[in-house]
Amino acid sequence: STRPFGTAVLDGIDLDIESGNSKYYDSFINQLRSHTDAASKTYYLTAAPQCPYPDEFVGEALNAVAFDAVYVQYNNYCGLNNYDNSNDWNFATWDKWAKNTAVNKDVKIYI
Repeated sequence: STRPFGTAVLDGIDLDIESGNSKYYDSFINQLRSHTDAASKTYYLTAAPQCPYPDEFVGEALNAVAFDAVYVQYNNYCGLNNYDNSNDWNFATWDKWAKNTAVNKDVKIYI
């Protein structure tokens, strides 16, 4: 068997897409899911979108396929740049997405 990472053992894949385009990430995750769901151990499929909702690059995939967790990045565009401005912290938006739009209704949101 081919082991592209040598003896490294993965427990999941995280999409941290910060440039390019938004095409085919949903297909990529679905293909990974088809392999991981049949495995004997748990694998996690996660994403790290930028805080503006929807994320420009991974937003379509977030709405189309089941992620286990989402690690919202507040360090680049909002939040930490204006930490004292509560309008820059869109926690409610991501909470609403998780409860109403996410394919996996048990998705965890981390900030």
